[in-house]
Amino acid sequence: MKKISLFLLILLSITRVYSAPSSEITGDVRVQILSPTLVRLEVIGPAGFEDRETFHVVNRDWPGTSVTRTETEKEVILSTADFNIHVPLEADSLTGVRITKTDGTELWRSTAAKGGGVYIANKWKLLYLYDDQGEVKYGKNSCEKNSLWKYEPNGEAVRIRNSVTGRYLSAGNLNGSAKCIPFEPDDRNIDWMIEECEEKSVRLKNVGTDQYIHVENLLGHVQNIPASTPGVTNRSSAKWVIGPGNDANRVWLPHPAEKTEAFEITDSPRIVPAEYGYNYPGKDLPNNGWDLNNPADDVYVFLPKGDGHQLRQDFIDLTGRNGSALCTRSVGQPLASLLRQRSSGKNRHLSRQKYPSRCDGD
Repeated sequence: MKKISLFLLILLSITRVYSAPSSEITGDVRVQILSPTLVRLEVIGPAGFEDRETFHVVNRDWPGTSVTRTETEKEVILSTADFNIHVPLEADSLTGVRITKTDGTELWRSTAAKGGGVYIANKWKLLYLYDDQGEVKYGKNSCEKNSLWKYEPNGEAVRIRNSVTGRYLSAGNLNGSAKCIPFEPDDRNIDWMIEECEEKSVRLKNVGTDQYIHVENLLGHVQNIPASTPGVTNRSSAKWVIGPGNDANRVWLPHPAEKTEAFEITDSPRIVPAEYGYNYPGKDLPNNGWDLNNPADDVYVFLPKGDGHQLRQDFIDLTGRNGSALCTRSVGQPLASLLRQRSSGKNRHLSRQKYPSRCDGD
């Protein structure tokens, strides 16, 4: 009887069940399962975890969902009816955090990279790579949809993950076209060697197929060519320039037809607006009263189960709507943020009730 009681005590100590919105903390990482289709992953900031409304995130009131917490020797697992969140024990960053379906299929994995990632542009024609529903295509500017990438070291090689779609750059078919595919841990076709070239350019050589990617024939998509091809290392069409992305949130919402399983945005830069919004408070204050002193990695992962309308609804509920955008633009408000607000309807974050407009009397 004592053995049974002890077993039940141990089991209860590592497994807990919740039926309301929960905040689970392990080490320096807080996980908030905001709804059945939205998860927040946050590293503690200099002023602690952030619960105030920010410039990007205006809604802190979410229904939550039923969650079970289980601890193993290596990680904390938070389980819902549709997915599991795996967080390393005593985590000090988002490195190693991942989300899987209940059958173990990986939906999302954190790269723990600062900012939005890097662009990859062809040296010959300055064409920027992007993921178009699994096809690796290129465009003429770095703001092409899905054009930011993140590196994930894997031994001497790297894996190149699209910042928006979560798919990995793969060699695809031999002598064919490159692809973007879901993560497969044993697939060497998603491993790449970065070879330094002249003038700060590189070649990307696939480990699994021993091929370089190139755009020699300008077919609209990226091609492969064997590394043994004579003269290939001298071709500008097989050389790439890699540079930093300009904005962690420079991403486009996926088209509903893409059947998106996972999509992330980052609350970066994380700024807490002043109580009086864009208006002058009547006295000089640092940053006009806006709080910039609690920066940290703060990621929102949308898990719409392929429902593009659900993704958009969650995005609007999280970031807010805007009614009369022309009248809510205040002196000093960036036009880019105004356009972002106008694209999503009525924005609670900049409503007249909370942040008075400067239109009256301008």
